[in-house]
Amino acid sequence: MRVLPTALGWLFCCVVAALFWRYVGQSVDLPDVPPGRYHCLSYAPFRDGQVPYNPDLSIPRWQIEEDLAQLAPLTECVRTYSATRGLEAVVDVAAKQGLHVLLGTWLGPEQETNAKQIAATLAVARPEVVQGIVVGNEVLLRKELSADQLIDNLHQMRAGTALPITYADVWESWLKNPQVADHVDFLTIHILPYWEDEPVGVPQALVHVQEILQKMRAAFPGRTILLGETGWPSAGRSRQQAVPGVVEQARFIREFIAMTTRQAVPYNLIEAFDQPWKSFQEGTVGSHWGLFNAARHVKFSVTGPVSALPNWPVPWALGMLFSLFFLVRYGRQPLAFGRLVSLSATGFLGGGVAFWRWQQVADASQNNWDWALGLAGLGLLLMATLMVAAVLANLSGTWLTAMPWDMAALRQVLVRRRRLRAEEQAGFYAGLLQAATLFSATVTALSLVMDGRYRDFASALYILPALLLWSRWLLLGLQTQSRMEVWLGILLVGCAVAGTWVELPVNREAMVWHGVLVLLALPLLPYRRLRSPLNRQD
Repeated sequence: MRVLPTALGWLFCCVVAALFWRYVGQSVDLPDVPPGRYHCLSYAPFRDGQVPYNPDLSIPRWQIEEDLAQLAPLTECVRTYSATRGLEAVVDVAAKQGLHVLLGTWLGPEQETNAKQIAATLAVARPEVVQGIVVGNEVLLRKELSADQLIDNLHQMRAGTALPITYADVWESWLKNPQVADHVDFLTIHILPYWEDEPVGVPQALVHVQEILQKMRAAFPGRTILLGETGWPSAGRSRQQAVPGVVEQARFIREFIAMTTRQAVPYNLIEAFDQPWKSFQEGTVGSHWGLFNAARHVKFSVTGPVSALPNWPVPWALGMLFSLFFLVRYGRQPLAFGRLVSLSATGFLGGGVAFWRWQQVADASQNNWDWALGLAGLGLLLMATLMVAAVLANLSGTWLTAMPWDMAALRQVLVRRRRLRAEEQAGFYAGLLQAATLFSATVTALSLVMDGRYRDFASALYILPALLLWSRWLLLGLQTQSRMEVWLGILLVGCAVAGTWVELPVNREAMVWHGVLVLLALPLLPYRRLRSPLNRQD
């Protein structure tokens, strides 16, 4: 190894990587929350392993006491969605913390259950604490009750209390069922720009909220309107221009509160704490609407700048370790300077992508099965990183070409149980990696096209395997041998085209995913003896 040139090349990669991650993690100046408190926050007490549809679940009082003690300095009010399964303690605990409550009653399709919910709500509805009672949440949107059935439930609640009552639903449901407004004291509407049928990005979100408020005031003149749910997710998949993220969440909430403070709009944010159980219904994004994560750690402060990646030195340091490992492992060979720099760059790329994928796995995993799949994918990613480095460092190595990396070779060994020669073993394991990568990428791509609303884009998992396929083609001139691989390549290209039509080009995250699919697919397609550009002799 030529020590000085290698060290200079490695330092160059270190500086470039540091500048990149520092840019990603830079703090963004945002308006402060005046006066450092929220008007009202949706509160659900469920933590890891606790789900509201478990009939045997009862939230312990101490858990509610801990949560409301944490929220009391930040808000004046909490909104609940039920008064059963332990949540009946919320009113009493809130009173001791000096909080008001917007008390919720959960309604569903079973009237007998609804009657019990109403009775449980009336039993704890203390006028000095409860500002109003929300009878049902999005039950019309879910089509579990008709408007007439909902009105009957509103009348039952009205007969038992003098407190103001309301119903909560997305703004479109109110416009479709305007007769419900005659049976409530005020309207509670939900405006969630991220979940709109035509999603709205953060830069346009406030204008969208104001336009909907104006539309609702025009449709229901003279009526009091509470903005009962609005907010932004901190993790998950993008929907067109609506991009989740901590900075995006902080920007929306801070700018929204500045707007509502000027215009005196009463509001409730969704939500106080992340709810892991929602991922089973709404994917990763559903469990990341909280101002606090599931471990009760705040995501951003109400004042001062906010960073999307405050721990940006971690992926940078991980890349340093990867690159040093590759240089020590392969640097003893007489490699050209460009090859050594490429090895260093591969290490930083591999470390950064592994960190990115780890973040995705941590955000999306809610049970042991999720973690097992996520870690298996991370293992494939690390193997691909090692093989990219091996290709760059050892083009003439017989292990790279001793056995075709295709499905036919794997079938010959796995089905026919042909014994491997020593020089074939590395090629066989490389074939296993390729098979696992292509099959899982194809299944993921098809799932995103056919039912992608709640599914994440797995770009981080497949970027390096895609580079591995390209490196074999560009540098070694190796071409696919299997019809199965050809069909998988065609499917991947088809999913990229269909996905672009479904997601629209404005979704940059989706476009990165589709680009990765094309990178995976093109080396698999039948080019009929097309030689590698780097091995072509003119």
